[in-house]
Amino acid sequence: MIDFRYHLVSIIAIFLALAVGIVLGTTTLNGTALHNIQSEVKRLSSDKTAQRQQIDALHAQVKDAESFIGATEPTLTANALNGQRVAVITAPETPGNIRTSLLTSLQHAGAVVTNDIRLSSAFTDPKQSAALDDLATRLVVPGSLPAKATGASLAAAELAQVLVTRPGAKPAGQDAISTTLAGFQQGSFLTVAGTPGGPASLAVVLVPPAPRTPTDGTKQAGQLMSDLAASFGSRAAATLVAGPAAAAAPGGMLSIVRQDRAATRVASSVDTLEAPAGRVAAVLALRGALSGRLGAYGFGTGASGPLPASPSPTPTATPSTTAR
Repeated sequence: MIDFRYHLVSIIAIFLALAVGIVLGTTTLNGTALHNIQSEVKRLSSDKTAQRQQIDALHAQVKDAESFIGATEPTLTANALNGQRVAVITAPETPGNIRTSLLTSLQHAGAVVTNDIRLSSAFTDPKQSAALDDLATRLVVPGSLPAKATGASLAAAELAQVLVTRPGAKPAGQDAISTTLAGFQQGSFLTVAGTPGGPASLAVVLVPPAPRTPTDGTKQAGQLMSDLAASFGSRAAATLVAGPAAAAAPGGMLSIVRQDRAATRVASSVDTLEAPAGRVAAVLALRGALSGRLGAYGFGTGASGPLPASPSPTPTATPSTTAR
């Protein structure tokens, strides 16, 4: 008869065998798994290095292309806007380097900036709408204005009324321009760089990048820029809305303008204004608009192409009309 000690020894032997098997099996598997993992890590590291080299090469190509376009920009746009008078209106939070670079590009193209205006955050703040409406109502200049315009929309229409005019139309007098700009400036709704000049035939509206998280206030500000573009587009010989690449992102002012039929039928748009290619596109878009060819240019959402489809003849300067 098998006694209890035999059973106990047998059970212990079984567990010892099982433990040894697990240890030996795990060691073998661990070695294989470790080898496989090390091989995969090495492969991934190699792929990452190759992709990084490819990205660096592409960045270098883009940088070289931008340098080339920047160096040839004065030649590409020389006399494209020779003698044209331009009013530049900059929306709040637009990067200063965007504005400065565009002003330089306009000058290289032969244009003359008559008024350089920067709108304040109060201009697009819904909480300031009543105060802006009151001021705009008191500053109304005799002439045609939208019947139902109020607040910032009325102010936008008034700015267009005094700052731009089509060839052959009667321009606003210098007194009206100075009075209107001084009124909005005293109300802290805008600032004017330098001394206010006479009316222009072209208008450029500069807009900022889209915020990371668009809000209702952002949408209202974007719609206001659309109203501004439509107001200037209905009175100027050519109007352009432009901004950096991020301005065309969803929720950005440029994106909102591009979706507004009232604005797009009278104004062109350009994104990627931070790059030389965008500034060349801006100058050529204004020149094309003088010939009645409007479009959305750049590389962002809503753009139909980087440049106008075909160059138009260099326009002659609009004869200056002495304002009475």
